[in-house]
Amino acid sequence: MAKKEVTRAAAKAVKESSAESVREPSSRKNNSSNKALALAGIAVLAGLVRILFAQPKLEVKPIDRIPLEEMSPDRFRRDFANARPVVLSGAWSEDGWHPAEFVATCPNATVRTFRHDSTSQTWAQHVQVGLGPVSEYFDSYFKPEPAQRPTPLLYGFEMSLTEECPLQLDRVTIPAFLGEDAFHLCTNKSGLGWPSVLLGPEGSETGLHIDTHNLPFWIAVVGSSGRQLDCRSRVTPNWAQYWLSIAGRALKRVRIFPAHDKALLQYGRSTKAANYIFDFDPWRPDGSKHRGVFESFAYEAELRSGDLLYIPGGSPHAVVNLADNLGVSMNFLDLKSMPDFVRRCNAQSPLCGLLQGKGEWMLDALQERQKNDKPLGYFGFAGLRDRAEFCEVQRAKAAKDKKEFSTGLTDYCS
Repeated sequence: MAKKEVTRAAAKAVKESSAESVREPSSRKNNSSNKALALAGIAVLAGLVRILFAQPKLEVKPIDRIPLEEMSPDRFRRDFANARPVVLSGAWSEDGWHPAEFVATCPNATVRTFRHDSTSQTWAQHVQVGLGPVSEYFDSYFKPEPAQRPTPLLYGFEMSLTEECPLQLDRVTIPAFLGEDAFHLCTNKSGLGWPSVLLGPEGSETGLHIDTHNLPFWIAVVGSSGRQLDCRSRVTPNWAQYWLSIAGRALKRVRIFPAHDKALLQYGRSTKAANYIFDFDPWRPDGSKHRGVFESFAYEAELRSGDLLYIPGGSPHAVVNLADNLGVSMNFLDLKSMPDFVRRCNAQSPLCGLLQGKGEWMLDALQERQKNDKPLGYFGFAGLRDRAEFCEVQRAKAAKDKKEFSTGLTDYCS
């Protein structure tokens, strides 16, 4: 029955019940009975209205949280790879990765800054505001207490570690089950700039989006433990007090939707400015406008310092930074996600062009990497012998791309 018909019928029942009480005013017994009927009719009507117009509830499932030492490569490939997200606790060393420590190591690194605009038609609803030294960004958006920071709040997003702060590469340790990447193979070990660093001040966010080419990715997060207060040159009493107050708190809240779900994709589209944009709020979807969203579900987790999150390729996701943090992130292409990547390739895609004509040797190399069951440093992950070969590869890449070395690479490779 349509909403209007049900409401009309309920209203009629209430009206008839009320009329009965008017027709027999002489009988107290009848009056009492009729009043009870009227009240019952009103209660029925109210209940129907609540049912018909209630906001549906989205099913939200917690993301599995597993200690790193309990995740073997076989278990990861069987239960999670290209299937569902998982949080690995204790997966990333905090030493040297606290925001202040990172900035002290590479003060001249350049970072892009973005503001979040929920009405924007850009990727992740990010609107680029500037590009500048990470030390200046840190002094404005991390050093003051949150209430004293400039508005709009800016997210320091996607700084290439290999180009802007290669000194940190020695601190990168990648779990064995995340050791495959076709892009490092087909670019002669130079990669595509990943891993990257994200600086997320408290309150900044990333809107709902799908990563480029539906690639899977992982992100490790580091927040406050008090140890970064050793970086005295950047500490003020209020800032130090803030960092100590958030020690142990959740750093990021992440909501992830299933990949390739038509119930969700009907409320979005591809554009020239973004691979996909969505029309609904992932945190507070409107059932009256986007009822199909509630036919799906979402995964959700809060990340703490030292956690690493894996997200399968093609999964729409959104992030809110609950406290100041630094993220280390990497998109990659492994054997599990390659079939979907190849199916979606087209002649206009530069990433697809990288793989074209590479032959079976790349598949053989990825299969060989699957045999590894030990954590990898960045050089081992990229297939490099050492720092010297890294610099040699980066020089060749810069010459091919006709680009100058960044300040970070120049200092690192001199």
